[in-house]
Amino acid sequence: IGVKAERSTMKLSLAFAGVLFAASVNANKPHILLVVVDDLGWADVGFHLSADAQTDVMTPTIDSLAHSGVILDRHYVYHSCTPSRTSMMSGRLPVYVSESLSCPENPQTGVPRNMTGMGIKLQQGGYKTAVVGKWDVGMATPDHTPHGRGFDQSLIYFEHKNDFWSFGIMQSTCCSETNSSYNLLTDLWDGDAPANLEALGVSGGDYYEEYLFKDRLLEIVDGHDTDSPLALIYTPHVAHCPLQVPKEYLDKFSLGNDEDQCYAQSYPGFTPATTEIYPGFGDDQSKYSCRAQYLAMVNVLDDNLLALTGALEAKGLWENTLMVFTSDNGGCITLDESGGNNWPLKGGKYSDFEGGIRATAFVSGGYLPEAVRGTTTSAVMHIADWYTTFSILAGVDPFDSKAAAQLDKPLPPVSGLDLWPVLSGQNATSPHADLPVGSNVFIDATNGMKLVLGTQKSSGWQGETYPNASSPSEDPEAAEWNVDCTGGCLYNVTADVTEQSDVAGLYPGILADMKDRLSALKEGFYTNDDVGVDVCPGGLDVDCACWAGANIWGGFFGPYQL
Repeated sequence: IGVKAERSTMKLSLAFAGVLFAASVNANKPHILLVVVDDLGWADVGFHLSADAQTDVMTPTIDSLAHSGVILDRHYVYHSCTPSRTSMMSGRLPVYVSESLSCPENPQTGVPRNMTGMGIKLQQGGYKTAVVGKWDVGMATPDHTPHGRGFDQSLIYFEHKNDFWSFGIMQSTCCSETNSSYNLLTDLWDGDAPANLEALGVSGGDYYEEYLFKDRLLEIVDGHDTDSPLALIYTPHVAHCPLQVPKEYLDKFSLGNDEDQCYAQSYPGFTPATTEIYPGFGDDQSKYSCRAQYLAMVNVLDDNLLALTGALEAKGLWENTLMVFTSDNGGCITLDESGGNNWPLKGGKYSDFEGGIRATAFVSGGYLPEAVRGTTTSAVMHIADWYTTFSILAGVDPFDSKAAAQLDKPLPPVSGLDLWPVLSGQNATSPHADLPVGSNVFIDATNGMKLVLGTQKSSGWQGETYPNASSPSEDPEAAEWNVDCTGGCLYNVTADVTEQSDVAGLYPGILADMKDRLSALKEGFYTNDDVGVDVCPGGLDVDCACWAGANIWGGFFGPYQL
């Protein structure tokens, strides 16, 4: 054969060898499905409840997945959403990245620009990456968006919450602006640009956001090239307020014994972009049934997971999938905001008691060894650990060289640990020892002792059916729901999971020792202090993010710095 033909044959052979090598390298890597649910309570899934209590909760898919996998009994998160998600995406405990719940128009919200995100690590391991749902880990620059953080495909909203029907902003300084160009911004981002609502078929305000997310998830799975491993992150808006839900789901939950206080943050006009519970529902507080609305939203999620896991199975991916399911914090028990329940745990969202930081969590999927399926582990773990666990499963070093290279502004290293030895049954004990879940809560994973500091809000116990018609009308953050731990409260959460007994007075030596250990750790705590350079003209009397949304992004929330 001629020289050109010989070279062509050699190129084809090398290309084919490269394909075979890539296939062999990827052969043992699991597909990853990470589901991070918003404000899901401990008692809002069936697998945590007694048989008698399951008449209200409808989570058959979630329960089946949990029971066929490994239930994670002590999976810790921060007590509010942004720090938990920032921790997950960066692989750092929140105290080493950010404990702030500020809005994304603040450049110090979320993961610092020079930390490497989970998506990039998974790309380095040969994964095709996608994220669908709530982002809430920063949006200051294009580097902060899903595309900039290493996700090949994405459909997300940036802030803490948006409207389920209009997709309009709901928790931003822009909402308080009188100019409708600012207060009616749409928060929906597709890839590296604002979402095209008309192309998506959702411009009429009558298509539920969680349905849109399901559509995109199924599209991603259907179009996936099975020669590469898939890492798919689903971060549903459910069950965060506003408590909006399609009529066909709410009609399933005629519970009686309900209450209507969530009207305060879910009524039409709460912000300029806030619409009805569902189109045509109206604005009548007496028709609100907050527990029913909340549980109906969770039922939507359950059906979405049924469709998603079914699609993975039909595509031939499920048998090699590691699914991780977790809430980002405990259920919100503040009745003017939500209708969550963490019974029998103490407290809820915004609290450092177990109801606020012990997440509803499990792992499932065909990648799990058969020997561990159907079990529960009480090993202490944290949402930051998934960054390291996934990196190692992907064959990638979790070390963040980009962050380490910031010599003029040192950034904390990755602090998440590898959970696979526990999940696979190789090791029954937690890789953690001292675990500062937050600045005011410190757990000794070796003996179950827990230190809580500060004034803890939303810290009461709920009943098995909560909220209900007899639930107090006052805010659970009011004084009677507060616990004063300024001197230090001490609990043994292995023996006393519901935190009934503060044993600080019985064990002053342990209390003093844990306070000293936490104090020593605080010397290394860090919070995102990025400043950045705004793209907006000077002299504005509005946040740059609001101006950029109206003047650069055509009415959509989006990046606002260079």
